[in-house]
Amino acid sequence: MLDDDVHLLYVEYSFLGYRGADMETESVTKPKTYTEPLIYNFRKVFSIDEEYHSIERNTLRAMLHESINPNIKFILVSEPLPAETDIKDCVEIGYAYFNIREYALGDDDQSITLPIINQMQTEQIGLLTIYVQGLDAIRECLSGDM
Repeated sequence: MLDDDVHLLYVEYSFLGYRGADMETESVTKPKTYTEPLIYNFRKVFSIDEEYHSIERNTLRAMLHESINPNIKFILVSEPLPAETDIKDCVEIGYAYFNIREYALGDDDQSITLPIINQMQTEQIGLLTIYVQGLDAIRECLSGDM
């Protein structure tokens, strides 16, 4: 990422009806070179048991059966420096998409690397690696079994 106006970056997404600050990583300083990774170590657990979280489970089922969009959109956001928050806003600079249906139907990899595409959807600006656990529970929703 060569843009000199970008100093702090975070990733946000929504999933199973969850959104907002709880679904955002901490802001991280942009590395000095494009070869250095940004490491967020962000972890989120989603409960999908039928008894207590049926709405989330049904939403996941709908994603897996493609009655709603199966893509989880990750948004890379540039955040202004603390001294600039009065004059600058956060700006979405890139997007990565994770198709949970394709993942459930695929192999058992827990580590998935997704291309981050710029805001205009014209070029790749980076990579986002996510780690997914609970594949058996996801596949259980795909098959419709409890």
